[in-house]
Amino acid sequence: MILHTSPLSGIATYKNQYVLTAGYDNQVILWDADNDKAIERGCHDHLANQCAFSPCGNFAASSSSDYSVRVWRIPEMKLAAVLNLHTDDVEGISFHPNKPLIATCSRDKSIHVYELDGTLVHAFTGHEADVISVEWKGDTDELVSSSDDGTIKTWSLTTKQMVECIDLGGIETDTIAISKSGKIYAGNDLGQIITI
Repeated sequence: MILHTSPLSGIATYKNQYVLTAGYDNQVILWDADNDKAIERGCHDHLANQCAFSPCGNFAASSSSDYSVRVWRIPEMKLAAVLNLHTDDVEGISFHPNKPLIATCSRDKSIHVYELDGTLVHAFTGHEADVISVEWKGDTDELVSSSDDGTIKTWSLTTKQMVECIDLGGIETDTIAISKSGKIYAGNDLGQIITI
């Protein structure tokens, strides 16, 4: 029987078909959304932190404290690639909405963009503390990241440069979400939601 045996740290859904969970038991489990039954699982060598589905639903990815992101073929949960160029715990992951790219961020203070086969496209540096969350900005080739350094930064994959830095007064920001219109919602350590 496939079950988690420790706290869950990540959850994602694909349409009404699949649910994916990441746990501190190092497991990533794919569930059938219709009958709540586990389909398959993959494993990391340390805590599984977050998980996400590709827009097409053919792939999923999971980040881990083993310093890697693993890309899985769905529904078999067969390992398609290991993205392992970070040098500390990997936290946030985000699939590009219409290109075969995945963005990752890490406590090593960097953001990486990979092709789905694991080829590194670019590594962004410039945060001064752990980078916890990363998201693609709409259908563009821009990324938004949040960090424990109290900033939210926007990066351009086209120019390979930082586009904007928003200073939130040094307050740690652990999570972000971006609406289709480009509005950024950020959750900080004071329990506030900041709208940008």
